[in-house]
Amino acid sequence: MSYTTNDFIYIRTEYQPEDLTKDVIFEYMNFVYDVRCFENIIQFIRGQRHSEPLTNGEMPTYEQGIEHDLRRELYNGDHQPLQEWLDTNGY
Repeated sequence: MSYTTNDFIYIRTEYQPEDLTKDVIFEYMNFVYDVRCFENIIQFIRGQRHSEPLTNGEMPTYEQGIEHDLRRELYNGDHQPLQEWLDTNGY
């Protein structure tokens, strides 16, 4: 299964120069995701907790939480589209 990055909204990049990592934070469907990179290569993707409000201020429904978990697993299972998005945009 594949996915598109067309609707990802870049939020910010946080650098940890002491361990050569950076976290690229983006939003998709009102959920926030955190991409951990080592020397600009994706290592893993984290997603916000279900108990945290969405970017629109609402609390996620149970169904939204399930979809969010499935997306996070999809992103972790196939880094290529996300890596291309990061590389193309210089994040």
